[in-house]
Amino acid sequence: MSTSGNEKILADLGLRVVDGNLAIKPKPRGPGRRWVKGQSGNPSGRAKDVGQEKIEGMGVTAMRKGRSVLKNTIARALAGDTAAAKLVLDRCYPRTRLRVSLPEVHDAASALDALGVLLNAVGSGLVTAGEADKYSAVARRYISLTASREQAERLAALEKRVEQMGA
Repeated sequence: MSTSGNEKILADLGLRVVDGNLAIKPKPRGPGRRWVKGQSGNPSGRAKDVGQEKIEGMGVTAMRKGRSVLKNTIARALAGDTAAAKLVLDRCYPRTRLRVSLPEVHDAASALDALGVLLNAVGSGLVTAGEADKYSAVARRYISLTASREQAERLAALEKRVEQMGA
């Protein structure tokens, strides 16, 4: 068989020779495309309920295989796989809610008091810094919104005074 015959076979397989090595030939772009640009390859669309059947089938399979997957994960955790251990521990011992009693928040001052309680809880080890950060973000947003509302109220009062003075 000639070299050009071999090149034809390789081309049919989507391969080519580059510097004596086989390389994958990139798919052509432009006029050689399989579908017409702007036209769907499946104009009638996916048949209804086909995806739902697959999802339901996966649920049944998961139920059948669930015990063996659980046993395997626990075995891997006991063998020292830290990712499996984290998965098992997170499922068996989920993180509890905030273990600190925060004061009720009615205004910016009470929100600052709640942040102080949270900071003390981090210092005493009752709450991790990450947990405190999440809760304090909520308090900071509350303080910011309260300040915005108070500014809007003061602006409305000033506008009302100016309007009364001009009348």
